[in-house]
Amino acid sequence: MVLIIWRQTQKIKSDKWDELEKVEKKFLEAEKQLGFPTETKKRYRGLFGSEGVNTLIIDYQWVSMAKMEKIYTKAILDPDYQKLMEEALPLIEESRWEILVSWPAFPEQ
Repeated sequence: MVLIIWRQTQKIKSDKWDELEKVEKKFLEAEKQLGFPTETKKRYRGLFGSEGVNTLIIDYQWVSMAKMEKIYTKAILDPDYQKLMEEALPLIEESRWEILVSWPAFPEQ
């Protein structure tokens, strides 16, 4: 099985962390309802390094690209999820997305 990591790196406005935490709780509930693999969701805040202390990294592990695409498409078409994204937008300066696979992607048996 290929492990897919969907990583979002966000630069959070320095005075918006408390507001972001409230929105994040709403995201977690919405994502559970939409079928996201919330049990694998990990969040990290920058402590030291090139990204800075106002960096939030969110990782999800997916079992397949197809499942990720299906559920994320469902989410972005959902009016309630769209409202959450609009609520979060003023708290974020920048957002980047990456999709990673484990290496080697297909280990020898």
